Amino acid sequence: MRTRRSRLPYSAVAALALLCAAATAADDCVQIPDPAAGLTKAAATAAGPAVDIGNVTVIELDGDYGKENSAPRMAVARRFYETHPDRYDFLVVFTTFEFEMGDARAFHNLIRNDTQGIGRPALDLGEHFGSAARLQGYIDMAAMSRNSFVSSDPQNVALLRTFAHELMHRWGSHLSYRTENGETSRALFGYENSHWSYFLDSDASLMLGNDWRRREDGRYESVAIRQRFSALDLYVAGFAAASEVPAMTLIRGGDGAAGWSPPRAKSRP
Repeated sequence: MRTRRSRLPYSAVAALALLCAAATAADDCVQIPDPAAGLTKAAATAAGPAVDIGNVTVIELDGDYGKENSAPRMAVARRFYETHPDRYDFLVVFTTFEFEMGDARAFHNLIRNDTQGIGRPALDLGEHFGSAARLQGYIDMAAMSRNSFVSSDPQNVALLRTFAHELMHRWGSHLSYRTENGETSRALFGYENSHWSYFLDSDASLMLGNDWRRREDGRYESVAIRQRFSALDLYVAGFAAASEVPAMTLIRGGDGAAGWSPPRAKSRP
């Protein structure tokens, strides 16, 4: 695995709220917008003025906000950039309406990738979203009613973890590795090929995998899940050097689950 440092020393985020629309569904946690398909539906999408309320920008939307419909997301972003500078790495969107999310709690629309060696192809869809140079991703966080914005509420922790998970999809988790035989292995791949394998000791990464502990009988048990960014996550995002990533454990031949299974504590493959 080789990667160069990302050019992002930190992540500047703009928060947006969308008012009123209908929707359809898909299941993926990561979407790559289709400008061609989006433009065919652009005439049916209308984004109202961008109104700033504190640190949140409110935009009214008329049209289908279906998960795989690129047109409304392009319209919202372009409307935002009409009155805001191109200085944000991510646009984070909450809606005031429900739309079908499938199995996902939120999802990341990839806009740009210029980082080599992380398993993602080069990508630049910024012009379609009104960003000439900087925007990296458009993150859909679903309806506001599904989330708690009160810091003392335990559900707020779930919101922050979900946001952190979707943010990291800008870089992870798509790493393969070279085996001792010189072959390329995808054993680190888990759910949807964009999360860590269930059998990877990911130190309870927010990008899935488990924090595995070896027992005296030689078997493993999962002692923690979804707690933090692992050293490997920070490496692919450019926030840690390769020398800062310790050796990792990958369970081979485990049973009781599949590589794409979601993490769960105290399971014993």
